[in-house]
Amino acid sequence: MEYLAAEVLELAGNPARDNKKTRIIPRHLQMAIRNNEELNKLLSGVTIAQG
Repeated sequence: MEYLAAEVLELAGNPARDNKKTRIIPRHLQMAIRNNEELNKLLSGVTIAQG
């Protein structure tokens, strides 16, 4: 679980940094998950509010 959380946060940090934001918002999480083949498959049935 810790590895999964770290992976998602690392991937979500990239779009946040690209948009010059200091906080990760739900949209960044959504983008990170959908752009990663393995995470997209794992979380295909998950809805992220405000994502």
